[in-house]
Formats: sequence, structure tokens, C-alpha cells
Amino acid sequence: MKLSKEKIMTLAREQGISQRALAQEMGICPSTLSNALNGRRGVGRTVLAAFLRRFPDENAASLAVKTKGRDEIDEVNVQCQNDSRETIP
Repeated sequence: MKLSKEKIMTLAREQGISQRALAQEMGICPSTLSNALNGRRGVGRTVLAAFLRRFPDENAASLAVKTKGRDEIDEVNVQCQNDSRETIP
């Protein structure tokens, strides 16, 4: 998963915290955070869990980069949910 640098840094700024301090609070190396925010590395469960603990009002989807493929997946999920609600005669 790739993270939205804009979203995460906006959240950090709103709370008056630097990127380095954010990494320390999350218990990850500053270089790990930097690599994740700059798209040099994807984020696994451990780092994602650290973000969600630090920003409990957010969810994984709100912290992720939106991509065309993801939007298409979301559309497919909605269509599947709608199809499952239809009754078969």
C-alpha cells in the first residue's frame, strides 16, 4: 500500500508535529517514514498499524494514495454488493 504524503503531513501539521517526531511517536525509524511517504517503499501491516494507532480517527483508505485501479476495485465491490441484494425469481 502506498500512503498519501499530503494527507499524513496535513494531519501531522494540524497536531504541530514534525515528520521526525511523528516517526518517533509511531516507533519507526525516520528513514522508514520518509521512504513510505515519498513512495520509495510500500507500507506493510506493522507500519500501517502504527499510523492507525497514531491517527485513530483515520482509516487505511483515508491514508492511502487513491489510484485508478483502486477506484475500479471499489466500483466492483459496490456492484457485487448490489448484485447480492437482488432476489432471484
